[in-house]
Amino acid sequence: GHLPRSVSELQRYMDGMYASGEISVTDAARTLSRALVYPQVPLVSEPAIRFMRLTTMGLLPPTIRADYGFPWSARHEAMLRLLAALVRTLLPLTPPILRYWPAARAAARAASGSGCPLRMRPGGGS
Repeated sequence: GHLPRSVSELQRYMDGMYASGEISVTDAARTLSRALVYPQVPLVSEPAIRFMRLTTMGLLPPTIRADYGFPWSARHEAMLRLLAALVRTLLPLTPPILRYWPAARAAARAASGSGCPLRMRPGGGS
C-alpha cells in the first residue's frame, strides 16, 4: 500500500528488507543464478556475455552479490563505471531501430497516432 516517493526512501526500505532477512539468497537461487550468469554459449558470444555478467553482478547490492558468491573487486567496479560511461555516451547516438525493442516502437507509434517512429527528445529521453 505504500510506495517510496524518493530514491532515499527506496534505499531505506531496501536496506531494511536486507537487514530483516526477508530478502535472502537460497541454495536454489544460487544454483539458478549460476546458469543465468554463466550460461553455456558459443565462444563467439563470450565477450557479450562478459558485459552482461559485469552489469548483472555490478547492479546487485554488495551484500546480495556476496551471498550469491559472485566475485567482485575494485577492478570489476572500475570496469562497470567505464562501461556505464560508454553506454551513456553512445546511447543518444543509437538509432531508434537499434535502441528500442519492436514492441516499444509499435507502442510509441500507436500512442502518437501518427505512425511516426520514436523520436529522441533533448536529454536522451524518448
